[in-house]
Formats: sequence, structure tokens, C-alpha cells
Amino acid sequence: MSAVAERVSPFSGSALDFSQDFFSLFGLKRQFSIDTQALERAYIALQKQFHPDRFAAMQEHERRAATQWSIRVNEGYRELRDDLSRAIYLLSLLGTSLEENPVLPGDFLMMQLELREALEEIEQSEALPALDQFKQQLKRNIADQTAQLSGFFEAGQRDEALKSVYALQFLKKLEQDSRRLEDQWLDL
Repeated sequence: MSAVAERVSPFSGSALDFSQDFFSLFGLKRQFSIDTQALERAYIALQKQFHPDRFAAMQEHERRAATQWSIRVNEGYRELRDDLSRAIYLLSLLGTSLEENPVLPGDFLMMQLELREALEEIEQSEALPALDQFKQQLKRNIADQTAQLSGFFEAGQRDEALKSVYALQFLKKLEQDSRRLEDQWLDL
């Protein structure tokens, strides 16, 4: 490696560790509640450090390493900036994975059914004000569920956090469906 490359390269002098988790990569505590501004600052700093364009004149292995690190930084940022993705990732770090078809409490299943039926009724009626109200209520439900999820993580209640993740997944999917419906109506 040339003297210039050695001075410029972030790869010289220390080995980069691809096995570190995303929280460590961004210098954050491994917990659900994170400082999103600190995440953003760390992301920008890491992107500047590892952006592949900075290594265009370097040796092939350094260009390849910079690309791999840039991909890793982007992947970690996407994973940690979203509450649901971060919760699922944190559960995986704690040794808990989501099931394909989990057994869920009856009251949760009833809530799912009622919300799905409500959205179907709105779709049939083509009432944009009703859809707006539905979306606002859904937004509040997502915020409430996210707060509960945070509390479960803080209390170390992994099983409850897992149930909360399933609920949040459903609510986020319903939010996507309501946006899709609104887009459909507005495109006509």
C-alpha cells in the first residue's frame, strides 16, 4: 500500500469488525429507545468515512472493503431508524425470533378483525373523511403500541415485547393498506 493510501485509508492500523451489531457500529446502547439524532450523526460520519467514492484511487481490496462497509452502514441505519425493525433486530440479538404463524391472544385477534372490517367498510363507502379519521386513529394506536413496546424492553419483558411486535406489525401493515387505498382514490 502506498504512503498516501495508508494515510487516507480508514482500514490501516485497525481491523474493522463485521461481527459487531448495529448498535455498536453506531456507538449506541443496545436498547429499544435510542437517540435518533445520535444515530443520524453517526450515520453521516460513517458514510463520509466509508463512502466508496473516497476510495476510487485505492487498491481493489480497499475499494471492495469500503463498498462492504458502506452497505453495512446503510443496512444498519435502515434497521435502527425504524421502531419496528429495531425491535425485531433487538429481539434477534436477545435470541428471540418471530414465528411465521404465532399463537396470539383472542382479544388481539378480535381487534385485528374489527380494524380490518372497519377498513373494508370505508373502502366500500369510498368516504375519504372516514379514511382520514381511521388513519388518525391508527397513528395513535401505533404510537401507543410503540410506547408499550418500549416499556416491555425497558422492563426486560421479552415475551411481552414479542407480542407487542406482532401487534405493531399488524398496525403498520394496516397503515400501509390505508395509504394504498387513499392513493387509489386520489389517483382516480
